[in-house]
Amino acid sequence: WADAQGMHLVSDEIYGAGVFEPGVEHVGLGKVAAERGRRLGNRAHVVYALSKDFASSGLRVGTLYSENQPLLVAMNKLNDFCQISAHTQHALSSILSDEKWVVRHTCSSIP
Repeated sequence: WADAQGMHLVSDEIYGAGVFEPGVEHVGLGKVAAERGRRLGNRAHVVYALSKDFASSGLRVGTLYSENQPLLVAMNKLNDFCQISAHTQHALSSILSDEKWVVRHTCSSIP
């Protein structure tokens, strides 16, 4: 609908791994687009942060996925002032590269 109206759509997927019912999975905007044989395009954007799924709100680590080049250029300019520390990057790289742990951790939210 937003695309047909020429509107931008921001999908906040901060609770993406926080599914609390067995047999139910989070379906993100990227998956919805792919199932329809489409890309996100210039007006659909996905934001995600580690604060909810990984109980790390104090780290202020998040990401933006967009195919909109002018938006990405603008966000890149902000990146110089908003980088996370090298210590945080190193710790998160170590944690998130352990795929078995990530799956166990995110699945442990299911009762």
